[in-house]
Amino acid sequence: MTDYSQEKWYTGLSLNLQPLMDTTMKLLEREKNRPGEFEDYQFIVFPLAKAFEAFLKDWLYQQNLIEERVYRSKKFSMGRSLNPDVRLEQRDEFWFYDDLLQTCGEHTARFVWETWLERNRLFHLYPGEEYKLSLNEAEALVQQFIRAIDLCLFCVSEKK
Repeated sequence: MTDYSQEKWYTGLSLNLQPLMDTTMKLLEREKNRPGEFEDYQFIVFPLAKAFEAFLKDWLYQQNLIEERVYRSKKFSMGRSLNPDVRLEQRDEFWFYDDLLQTCGEHTARFVWETWLERNRLFHLYPGEEYKLSLNEAEALVQQFIRAIDLCLFCVSEKK
């Protein structure tokens, strides 16, 4: 198994999120050694997708973009806060896409948003929709989440 424990994207995760990443990486490695067993490999990405939301909230807090009250709130909507398409009249102190854009640039802001949309596709299934991932698609999605985390961390290191 590849040792990723010293990678910036891994060490940038809080200690309570690293086990979720470990689970995803172990599942991916295991399934790559016996491909074709399942019709759908979303289960590989679930732990990482869960960690991604917590990472973003931690990251926004560490960048002083959200205050502790918001950080600890169970009502804070990460998706709404990162949505570039929120109408002008709805852009309030809980809308952070513009802050992400100014802090990290358009590429990072857009990539984080697109990765968030992929996370939503994993967790939400609406009537009449079908969503499945092949093993290759699951691996590509894992890499997308890692890249989004990396871009956020790179953005911060570039500011210092």
